[in-house]
Amino acid sequence: MKQKLMKTALGLMTAACLMASHNASAQSNAPWPSKPIRFVVTFPAGGSSDAAARIVAPKLSKRFGRSRTMAFGITTSAVLTLVVGFSPNIYFFAIVTTLEVFAVTQWNVLLMAVYQSTIPSELYGRIHGARRTLVWGLMPIGSLLGGVLAKHGLRMPYYVGGAMCAIMAVFSLRFLFTVGTTASGETATSFDVVTN
Repeated sequence: MKQKLMKTALGLMTAACLMASHNASAQSNAPWPSKPIRFVVTFPAGGSSDAAARIVAPKLSKRFGRSRTMAFGITTSAVLTLVVGFSPNIYFFAIVTTLEVFAVTQWNVLLMAVYQSTIPSELYGRIHGARRTLVWGLMPIGSLLGGVLAKHGLRMPYYVGGAMCAIMAVFSLRFLFTVGTTASGETATSFDVVTN
């Protein structure tokens, strides 16, 4: 089983690198834009995909189980991150990032429920604070690495980030199926929705 996962992960990485190198070489001959560049934020906090995911997450969890819903969310968001790199136009980009934010948000809603049901109350603040410090502390490093990768093409951070997220998602599936059903003796369908 482990060898199969490793081969799948290696295959995903190889495919992503091949596609990225092909696309980056095609983009390197493109001229510098001669007109203004428009920046679009397709996923503001509290936006439509964010709000929809917060409403739909508990319903998906009750129907399919917390573990499956979390696994679907993390895997879908990873794959969509990779797909964003292949966006042929702004419309495709907007649709894919909207779906990506939906997947990430429903994952986050369920993850917070798992945290609150598995972490003892007296330790919750410390553990959640340490996790937040680690996550937010690594963001500048991720931004720096994204900038370095972007020197090889603006799509490169999506290729590399998507491939890395997909690999991590594949390796986290076993854990997700365990934690989603055993959190504090709960079943995969009963929990209170908690958002951060």
